[in-house]
This record gives sequence, structure tokens and C-alpha cells, in this order.
Amino acid sequence: MLILEIILTVTSWNRGFKAWALLPVGVAVSVGFLIGLSNPQIAQGDDYLSLVWLDVMAIIVLISMIAKGDKRVAESNPGEVHELSSSDSNLPEG
Repeated sequence: MLILEIILTVTSWNRGFKAWALLPVGVAVSVGFLIGLSNPQIAQGDDYLSLVWLDVMAIIVLISMIAKGDKRVAESNPGEVHELSSSDSNLPEG
């Protein structure tokens, strides 16, 4: 699951979410850590599979981020280059 989360995080980063793509996995790890602190029997016994829902939720959020894409990236055209002309510049000539 970790490999899948890493692949989905990199893909959503490339789709335009940048640092926001790290949030779902970070929240899942933080909540899992806090649950483990409050209930150490989960980590010691066979009940650790009850925390799989955290990873599943992170994967669902990452997939929805990839499917949606970031609207700011879709609105801007990265292939378009704006050349600065002398009339666009506010600097004094000289």
C-alpha cells in the first residue's frame, strides 16, 4: 500500500497540487501514530489490520485529487511564453 500511496502522491503532485499532495498521507500517518499512542495493544497484537481504513481513505483522496486535477494548472497555459516588450517595462531606459 505504501508504494501505491507514493505513486499516487507523485502523480497528484505532477497534476498541480504540489505540497497539498502530501497532506492525505501525512494525515493518515499522524492519525495512525496517535491511535497507536493511545492504544498500544493495536501495535502489539494482530489487531493492526483495523487501521487499514486510514490508508484506504488516503488512497481514495489521492485518486480523487488525480481525477480532478488542479484548476489553476488547467487555466494557465504553460506552453505560452509572454515576451517582455519595452512598453511592458516600468524600468527607466538607459
